[in-house]
Parts: sequence; C-alpha cells; structure tokens
Amino acid sequence: MKDVARMAGVTQPTVSHVINGTASISKEVSEKVLEAIRKLNYRPNELARGLKTNTSKTIGIVTPDITNSYYACIAKEIEILLVEKGYIAFLSNTDYNRASEQNVVDKLLRYNVDGILILCEFLNREPLKHLESYGVPAVFLDDGPQERGGCMISTDNEKGGYLAAKHLIDRGHRRIAYLGEKMSLHSLRMRYEGYRKALAESGISADEDLMILDNDTVYNFGKGIKYSESMLAKKPDAVFASTDMIAIGFMRACANAGIKIPDDIAIVGYDNIPLAALTMPSLSTITQSVEDIAANAVEQLFLQINNQGYEKCVVLEPELVIRNTT
Repeated sequence: MKDVARMAGVTQPTVSHVINGTASISKEVSEKVLEAIRKLNYRPNELARGLKTNTSKTIGIVTPDITNSYYACIAKEIEILLVEKGYIAFLSNTDYNRASEQNVVDKLLRYNVDGILILCEFLNREPLKHLESYGVPAVFLDDGPQERGGCMISTDNEKGGYLAAKHLIDRGHRRIAYLGEKMSLHSLRMRYEGYRKALAESGISADEDLMILDNDTVYNFGKGIKYSESMLAKKPDAVFASTDMIAIGFMRACANAGIKIPDDIAIVGYDNIPLAALTMPSLSTITQSVEDIAANAVEQLFLQINNQGYEKCVVLEPELVIRNTT
C-alpha cells in the first residue's frame, strides 16, 4: 500500500478509503489511486485487513452431502448472494456423520468466519452448543424447534407432506405408500405426519405395511430401488416419497418391472430438484423454493452480523407441482 500511495501522491489512509469505499474521495484522486493499483498489480491482503477489522469476509456453508441436488442448489444460490455482498464461502460436507459435524464447526471457527449457514439438521447437538458459546452468527435450515441461538428457516414440511398425500387421494388413490428416510430428522418426520394427517382426514386407515421408515444415513437414488423390492409386492396404487431422489429411484424400479406410471401407480416426490422435471414421465413433487430459502438465510445471517434485529424462526410455504407421474 505504501508504494501505491507514493505513486499516486496520496496518503495510505486515502488508498485504503478508495479500496474499501469508506470515505468520500474525489474522482480525480480515486482515478490516480486506481491507476497506481493497476500499474503495480497491487492486491489487498485480506488476511491482514481481517486482523485489523476483526472480520474475515468469509461465511461457512455446511451441507450433509453436496452431491444431493437439493443442497447443491441451495449452496449455489447462497454463494451468489454472498459474492454480491463481497464475501466468499467455505463449503464443508458432514456426510451425516456426528464426528464430522463437530470437526466442520471447529474448523470454521478456527478460520474466524463471520457467520455460518447450516443447511440441514445436525445429528450431533454438541457442535451447535459450541457454536453458540462463541457467539458466531448462524442460520439453520430445517433444524426443528430446538433451543439454540441464531435463526431457523424451514419450509412447512407437515403441510408439504399433507399436500402430496391429499393430491394422490384427490386422484382417487387409496393404497398410498410412504417411502421415508431418517425419521429422527424433524423435517422428514413432519412430512410423514402430514401424510398421515391427509389419510386420516379422508377416512383412510394408515396401513403400516405400506410404510417404509428408514433410519439409514445413506441417501441416494439407490434407496428408491431398494425400497421397491419389498413395496411393489404389496401393490400400492400410489407412492409418496420423502425426497425426489427416492421417488426417482423408485420410478426406475417400476420401469424395470414393466409397471406403467401413472396408469399402474402414481408417484409424488419432495424437493423439486432439477432432475424432477426431466424424468420420463416428469415427476410430480412438492417444491421448496431454493431462491426464497437462500435469500431469507442470507438476509437473516447479515442482520445478525450487523447487530440488527433478526427473526428466530422463518417458515416458508411449500407448493405442489403437478407433472406426469400423477
């Protein structure tokens, strides 16, 4: 910075103000400073600046699995918004592992991030207590009614499950199977409760044989194929899957078995990942607007960073997207 100031014929504080936009500097002086920066190929030392201002201009983003399209889309939208604010993102995966959850939070705290966005409910609550004790601004997605600091943002998962099952009921289906993951997670448990609520309101008895409530922590398209091995033999006339990935895997199994969708069986997924619109037939699903989720998450995080009032809980509305599987 000294060389820039010397070449431009100004003081170092003036150079700093031009770079950071922290004071009103004349156009003539600003152009001299910028020209000196270009000629000297000067790059501000962000680490040094962070030590002086006690900010790092970094935000931690924690996902359970970045290969999951839903989380990948949210992370991308969040990163776009962070870049617009002059921040960069540190992305970490936990792989639904308790030890990894602790390690990821510890690592981000060591890097002195200005805030953390956790895109899923943690299996291990200890790192969240650790996070709160440090007073780092945080936003949690789908974390449920937990006692902790920060802001929780969620779609109304019970309503989403209800809309999915009600749609199938309105289409005349009565043997509606449920294919679900990780019932210990609040968001997935609420989708199941919504499904049960829709059945009860329509006078349909909940058949436990038509429900798969898995507790495995491996989430991929293969789950839907695996579930089909036992479920298709029970001849449901419709299926509500707790995620699109399960639904799409189940659709593949139906195609392999010569079962026509929606003539023989109707299917509704959840999340509205990009692939849902491209399957053959295209998948009816419950959409969670990743744009709205990302915008609210970033807004609430920066309200905390700037010591302004923020919401403890933001609940967004899900919507039914009707396509060709129903």
